[in-house]
Amino acid sequence: MAWWDDLWLNEGFASWMATKSTQALHPEWEPALGIVEGRESAIGLDSVATTHPIVQHVTTVEQISQAFDSITYRKGEAVITMLEDYVGEDAWRRGVQDYVRIHKLGNTQTDDLWAAVERAAGKPVTAIAHDFTLQPGVPLIRVESGACQGGKTNLTLRQSEFTRDRPDKASASWRVPVIAATIGGKEARTLVSGGSGSLAVPGCGPVVVNSGQAGYYRTLYTAQQLDALQANFTKLKPIDQIGLLADNWGLGLAGYQSAAEALDLVDAVPANANPQVWSRTATILQSVHDLYKGDAARQPAVARYASAKLSPVLARIGWTPKAGETPTIPVLRSELISTLGGMGDSAVVAEANRRLSSNDPVAASGPLRSTILAVVARNTDAAGWERLRAQARGEQSPLVKAQLYRLLGTARDPALAQRALDLALTSEPGATTGSAIIAAVAAEHPDLAFDFAVKNREKVEGLIDASSRSRFIPALAAGSNDPAIVGRLEDYATRFMTKESRRPADVAIASIRDRARVRETRLPDISRWFDARRG
Repeated sequence: MAWWDDLWLNEGFASWMATKSTQALHPEWEPALGIVEGRESAIGLDSVATTHPIVQHVTTVEQISQAFDSITYRKGEAVITMLEDYVGEDAWRRGVQDYVRIHKLGNTQTDDLWAAVERAAGKPVTAIAHDFTLQPGVPLIRVESGACQGGKTNLTLRQSEFTRDRPDKASASWRVPVIAATIGGKEARTLVSGGSGSLAVPGCGPVVVNSGQAGYYRTLYTAQQLDALQANFTKLKPIDQIGLLADNWGLGLAGYQSAAEALDLVDAVPANANPQVWSRTATILQSVHDLYKGDAARQPAVARYASAKLSPVLARIGWTPKAGETPTIPVLRSELISTLGGMGDSAVVAEANRRLSSNDPVAASGPLRSTILAVVARNTDAAGWERLRAQARGEQSPLVKAQLYRLLGTARDPALAQRALDLALTSEPGATTGSAIIAAVAAEHPDLAFDFAVKNREKVEGLIDASSRSRFIPALAAGSNDPAIVGRLEDYATRFMTKESRRPADVAIASIRDRARVRETRLPDISRWFDARRG
């Protein structure tokens, strides 16, 4: 990159290349199914008022540090994935090779890449790329109608903007490459620009828009279309199952439809679903559980449903690796144990403690060691916390020692969380580990961690490198469910942050306000959904 404005040329491209090369070398890992996870990480930042373009003007060291975020990495990767799909893999490869050859041992700007790809592809690329890199935000493609005639499904599409916190915002405009296909049918493509478009898709039946999930946009179906996709969920490709789950959960939380629509899709996930489909399912259920934090009546109901949905999958794959299992099963095993253990599932917590105390090989040195330790630490009591601390003090490996100290901050018990915060400012865990303990506390107790950090600001900042200080303390509060903390964040930003450095505080405030809106307006639908399943 010629300057930090184009940081994404390094980082977004590297993220895309990591997936690309892994797919070539280890297709059995199914890395391509992870593109939805990256897209969702980016949309989480890109759909609120505090977002920024991929290419943004940078003038200070703090702005450089703040640029290392999901928009630079994940949106950058998602836009490259979309453009490669738009021009074709061969043309994209030729363009990148030409770009590297021309600028070898030199520095570049983003438009140098677009020029090379456009030459290789022989079709317009720069205008589309500018829409997605020079302006912030997320397109929304509404599927307004779909009638079958003459063996084709004729779709009417309308473009607007997906936003979580600005329902009255005038929509930005993009040229959006859209791919659609009926289940098992051939793909059809169009470029939706100027607000609307149409597409004739071969075949009749339920249609998946953003088929293959290469596009960076949300898709909103009519209720009838979504019902048809839900009824045929098991016939969808795994990547489209993941995308449908993610899109509808995001749309439900933002108020474009009932959040119960996504939960109906969760209910439709079959027992033999792809492991990464189950991962997305677990992520949604974890999100629901977190939204009910502090609600002693509702949160356990979510945990019970999650146990009923996920425990049979864990029982089928087991805690112990099996010969011949696919490479994605160990990842799912860890995620299920972590999710259920994090919700306090009694059977999972008991099994994690049993394996750890008996020095079971899986817990002692196997791939589940970190996962089991995390479940035990999160659900521990005072005596267990002290045992973990003693283990950390006696550990010889610096890496494992740091991990054990960080786990002390994950305890669900507020008194133990406070004990971890106090420990973080001592010399015992080491300066570079102290900040990790505080961040770990914030995952479960954001208000406690933020207030502690503000009260001990100078000591806490001493644990953080200078370029990251503007991000660290505001980020501690970002997961709070209490709107009252917004005032404290505003006060912190006014007292200790400059106009150029306060974006992390604004991002945290936007996240808290969005969560408060969700809890007020979306949780009633979600509560009714869980009540209906309880009978």
